[in-house]
Amino acid sequence: MEVKKMKVAELRAALESRSLDTDGLKADLQARLQAALDEEEFGVAAEPVSDPVSDPVSDPAPSSKKIEEETKVQDPPPAASAPKVESSPAPAPAAATPTPAPSASLSDFEKKKADRAARFGIPVINQPKPQKPKYTKEERLAYKKEQASKKAEERKSKQPQKGEKRKAEKQPEPLLPKDEIERRLKRAEKFGTGGPQNDKLKAMLRQYRFMEEKGEGEKGGD
Repeated sequence: MEVKKMKVAELRAALESRSLDTDGLKADLQARLQAALDEEEFGVAAEPVSDPVSDPVSDPAPSSKKIEEETKVQDPPPAASAPKVESSPAPAPAAATPTPAPSASLSDFEKKKADRAARFGIPVINQPKPQKPKYTKEERLAYKKEQASKKAEERKSKQPQKGEKRKAEKQPEPLLPKDEIERRLKRAEKFGTGGPQNDKLKAMLRQYRFMEEKGEGEKGGD
């Protein structure tokens, strides 16, 4: 039985089966079980091996002579009082001109341009960005009114005038040939189709009849 490879539960079970104390750490349980096994095997209770405890070595007390020498070294003799000389304040060093750090908002093109200029010793010429013109409140209102009037004129030009609209509405459709009108009416009657288109065709046919009656009347008068 290898005591060192046994777990705590196994150690306690083995000790409990031998009516031994099961309290303590794993090392205590191992030593207790090993002693019981040795006693069973050899008939002699082996004392548990304990790690040697080294007594703390106290440092030797320092001798009184050494203490006196240290106090002599620590207490320096009082220095002779020298006349006080007012020292003029040293001139402050000239502040170095800070190197402007590259802006964090530089574009990739500007960064490449700056790197190339630094490499070849070329001065970088930054072109100022065009600023948007600032308008006053009155100028903005005038601009809005101008744009609104332009849009109104465009809408007005696109819409037809009243007279033109009425003229377009009154303009009749072109008169179809009489044979075509009769053919379409017969076809509509045959297939049962009709509606507003038939009404237009009948109106055209009445125009032809009116013109024919008018022509016959003129011939009879002659």
